[in-house]
Amino acid sequence: MTSTIIDRALAFRKQWAGRRFDRRLGIETNEKVGRQDLTGMSTELREHAGEYAPTNPALFRRMVRKSGIDPNSFTFIDLGCGKGRIMIAAADYPFKEIIGVEADLALSRVAEQNLRRWGEGRSDGRLKVVHTDARRFRWPKGSLFVFMYSPFSGPVFQQVAERLAAAAGQPGRAVVIAYSADWEAGALERAGCFTRVRVLVDPPDRLRCENGAGEGIRTLDPNLGKVVLYP
Repeated sequence: MTSTIIDRALAFRKQWAGRRFDRRLGIETNEKVGRQDLTGMSTELREHAGEYAPTNPALFRRMVRKSGIDPNSFTFIDLGCGKGRIMIAAADYPFKEIIGVEADLALSRVAEQNLRRWGEGRSDGRLKVVHTDARRFRWPKGSLFVFMYSPFSGPVFQQVAERLAAAAGQPGRAVVIAYSADWEAGALERAGCFTRVRVLVDPPDRLRCENGAGEGIRTLDPNLGKVVLYP
């Protein structure tokens, strides 16, 4: 009974914080979209897609802080960016570029509209939405900070994990993955590049794979070597 009351209180607080975030910026990112309503993507993708649910910006900020990266050296990529909330939150950091990848056409258009509204009176040209399947998205050059809020699962996630591992294996590139759930983290580990390291913070995972890059990036355990994954 107590657990139920606490869960409801936390859910209410999350909803209230989300609406406040939207009102302050003149955007709409708070309302969920069920998987059955993601009709602007292929049937195959929809079978393995997660519903759209907004991420708490405060949680995202903790993830960036705990990763220890220097955002100046990274391009930020949100795989399954939905309505663009975390892209806007990422704009508070000096990432080189901020790219949202969204397979659903309707959601990608909402994200673009939100970016236009947020961008009124601002001169930040780093943000862009790409409407495409994450399996076909071409990684930008340089080091990547990749955010995923459970956007897809199964074979789709497996293929994306393999592509991330291939990118991370390129000389002179560091790849950090902030993943919000354990559901598919095993696929990232099986890709042969990412290793799990437990951190006593919130549930979201942070995965990092470095290959001769990432100077100035702190690891929680100096004995872990170049390949680190943070849940």
